[in-house]
Amino acid sequence: MGRQSSGQLALIDNEYKLIRPKPNQPWELYDLVSDVAEAKDLAADKPDIVAKMSKTALDWQASCARSLEGADYSSKGGGG
Repeated sequence: MGRQSSGQLALIDNEYKLIRPKPNQPWELYDLVSDVAEAKDLAADKPDIVAKMSKTALDWQASCARSLEGADYSSKGGGG
């Protein structure tokens, strides 16, 4: 599940939450099961998870931008 608001971008995938507070700031990673207060940033300890989730988050963000421009939909018609 992705969320974008005021420059902040976040993605929740199972037990992990990835968040980028502002564009050009580093990603933060939290384990929502063992750290419900989101007090310990795990990004440095789990770079593989950060890489996978950040790609998903940025792909989702780009898809949202394309949707706003109408670019996610075919102009050839034939839809449902």
